[in-house]
Amino acid sequence: MQFEPYPFEKLNILLEEITPNHELVPILLTIGEPQFETPDFIQ
Repeated sequence: MQFEPYPFEKLNILLEEITPNHELVPILLTIGEPQFETPDFIQ
């Protein structure tokens, strides 16, 4: 049985020969920290 590779495995293969432009700043894809107080109805 042959399974499909995971999406990030496929992406790594596609990006293998690409050299990033070091003059550009990478985009951070993290969620980040909260900027506002937690609403009362959630607490």
